[in-house]
Amino acid sequence: MKNKRIFIGLFLVLALALSFYKFNTYPKKVVANAIYSVEGRGMDIVDDYFDGLDISSLYYKIKSEGNMNLSLFIDKGIFYKEKWQYILTNDVSNKSKYLLKKYSGVNDYSEFHEESVINNEVYIEDSKFSPYVFYIDTNTMNSLSNNSTALGDMGVDINSPNLFSVPQSLSEHNHMLKKYVRDEWNGLLRSTKVRTISKGNYKIVLDSDKFKALMDKTFEFYKTRGDFSYEKIAEFFNSRKKKLDQDLLNRDELELFMEIDDEGNLKKVYSMDKDYLLDLDNNFWLILPDINIKLSTEENENYNTIFGSFNGREFRMSYYPITQKLIYHDDKNLKIHADFSEVNKGKSFKFSSKLKGTLYNRVDLRLSTKPDAIKKKRNSIEILKLDQKQWDELKKGMK
Repeated sequence: MKNKRIFIGLFLVLALALSFYKFNTYPKKVVANAIYSVEGRGMDIVDDYFDGLDISSLYYKIKSEGNMNLSLFIDKGIFYKEKWQYILTNDVSNKSKYLLKKYSGVNDYSEFHEESVINNEVYIEDSKFSPYVFYIDTNTMNSLSNNSTALGDMGVDINSPNLFSVPQSLSEHNHMLKKYVRDEWNGLLRSTKVRTISKGNYKIVLDSDKFKALMDKTFEFYKTRGDFSYEKIAEFFNSRKKKLDQDLLNRDELELFMEIDDEGNLKKVYSMDKDYLLDLDNNFWLILPDINIKLSTEENENYNTIFGSFNGREFRMSYYPITQKLIYHDDKNLKIHADFSEVNKGKSFKFSSKLKGTLYNRVDLRLSTKPDAIKKKRNSIEILKLDQKQWDELKKGMK
């Protein structure tokens, strides 16, 4: 189901482009508003399915305030003996963030990277590089780096535009994104044509090169953020857009048709060749180059069910609101038994799952709108204030 975000993401990019300036023509306003309705309708579907969790309130709170605490644990099981742990904390109010990446494998091998940013103070601990906690003051980082090779020796790019930056709210983030892709937005906006066919039916013509340029620039922005979560977003989309890129290169224009209901909500958007489709009028159907996802929902007395297929792979997923349990199985023998616990409606939850028919044995997730306290580290070494001889001696000791 996560792949549906690819198509919605593309049209949110289009929505941003269409809404960046005030439009003089009515059809563009109607189309932009319809595209923006997708997010709200999507969250309504999530709330209806996961009845009682109020996930939309949690989502919108994180989106508006930026504060969050996320913990992910992945276990490959007894045979592979591999485990991953990720913790990401963003505290926008206190201008601080925390990241932990930890891996353990066979023969008791383990490694981790831990990074805390509190205003201008940075604490780094990396098992692959050092047993010590390193301290960096970002106020003096650039000037002190002129006489030190420490950051370069650690593999840190001092020229990264968002190196050790404090977290931002989504509104601040979106402002930076708009500024970064301004030229591409303007180019797409000027070339986009929207024509009314009949009431609730519109034709949209996009310049393929300009649309691709906007997408590429957007992904470039995420890559340069210097933030683990944004980097993963960029990796996720980049790994799945090669077919889309190739398709756009083979088209001078991307011609889409949109259907909108009387309330201004998006019902369907599609190309005549059916290579592109997002149908929200009949449950959910998404078609992109090399992707075909179809979903339908069913409400029963004690549980809610989604029937679906992904590129021909049939699956069924049922959620039981009273017990807060989830059961998934498909025609490739993948089975997932999961449950939600420690639920604070609209604020936090824990998701625990056991898997069969795949390499992974267990996946656990915690998500909260309240960030854990991020504390300064004691007994740290301010590496940029070491002279080169002291740094070289420290490196020898680490080796």
